[in-house]
Amino acid sequence: MVPSLGAPAALRVLVVALIALIPATAWPTPITVSGVFHHRDTRSDNITGLVPGDFVNFGAVSAVPNGAGGTAGVATQGTAVVPLAFIPTSVAPNLFSRSAFYDPALTGSWTLTFTNGPDTTVVATPTVGPVDAAPFVRSVTISGSGSRPTFSWAVPAGFAPDGVVIRIYDLESPKRGAPAGVGGLGLHDTIHFQSLLPSDTSFTAPALTSAGIPLVPGRRYSIEIGLAETRGHVPAASVTTFLRQSRAFFDFTLLEAGAPPSVVLPTLGLTGVYTFDTDVVAGTTVFIDPLVAIGYDYAIGPGDPGFASVLLPSAGDGLYDLYLWDGAGWVSDEVLSAGVVHDFDASGVDRFRILGIEAGAGLDPLDATAFITGLTFTEDGRFTGTMTPITAEVPGPASLFLVSVGVIGLGGLAWRRAHRKH
Repeated sequence: MVPSLGAPAALRVLVVALIALIPATAWPTPITVSGVFHHRDTRSDNITGLVPGDFVNFGAVSAVPNGAGGTAGVATQGTAVVPLAFIPTSVAPNLFSRSAFYDPALTGSWTLTFTNGPDTTVVATPTVGPVDAAPFVRSVTISGSGSRPTFSWAVPAGFAPDGVVIRIYDLESPKRGAPAGVGGLGLHDTIHFQSLLPSDTSFTAPALTSAGIPLVPGRRYSIEIGLAETRGHVPAASVTTFLRQSRAFFDFTLLEAGAPPSVVLPTLGLTGVYTFDTDVVAGTTVFIDPLVAIGYDYAIGPGDPGFASVLLPSAGDGLYDLYLWDGAGWVSDEVLSAGVVHDFDASGVDRFRILGIEAGAGLDPLDATAFITGLTFTEDGRFTGTMTPITAEVPGPASLFLVSVGVIGLGGLAWRRAHRKH
């Protein structure tokens, strides 16, 4: 005789059997959120995919399960309701973030709501309140050949950061090769994050980035150097403490042996114009690093000292066309030879154009030492001028039609020597 189960025991057996038939994925996973942040975020021109300008930036460093696991996030403040973007970079694979143009009305606490199926987790960000935008670093240089370059900078007078933040972006490889970039947002991958002391004015790249990736020759990167003020002026070890930060971006490739000892880096935006901000001393030569094309327009900024001379390197036949501005247009002046200093008149010039960098010269588009140009200035001062790459040359009936473009289509990396002023 088979013994019968009582009702309670039979019910337990039935429940266990039913549980065994339910797939594990049907059981919701609680959402864990950490690293909530909110700060004023000011960005320079850049080609990393980030929009330049003045913003409030808010979100969470980590929400697990992340967006790939089905989690979505929404931020709410008053009547403002915006979705959070899932941005899985190599250094922050679970990041959810959002930026809004700076508006005092949006500096209060944001309510972040994360959902995944039936699960919901709600957290609140800190407030930002009335705080000025942080200034950008100045006079940024790269030095040292090999895979561990050193970057140096100056902090603007009158600003005392609580920390310096370094990020390195791989400009040639979005996260996992995604054609639409990280998170489908057109962003390049962040492969290094590091917080430095407020007194630090230089950074040497490690053998391996924080994502475990070495920097390699010929590959294009961008370094972000940020100045951060924190709540309570605690060390800026985490973005969760930031009250405001500035973010200045500088593109670079690794220097080869024999490169100039120290090269001033410009900022570069999608307009394709390189913008400098560094001090110069009469008679002292520094190098500046933009991308190379078939030529460049050089121009000083308002109040800058004038260009006193130019020295061009050897590439192709070593001959270049110099154009000067006559107040209405470019006028051909003379042919310059590589390695020979050309002095402008005693008063200097505020702009000039160099053409004749031959496409057939074989300049490597990723060789940062492909075209080293020397510049001096008429006096001490500050150089805030620009260099505009010329990437197409079309002969016309009486002149050349010159087209300047942005990053896309630029051919090579160049070194320029520039004299800057205090």
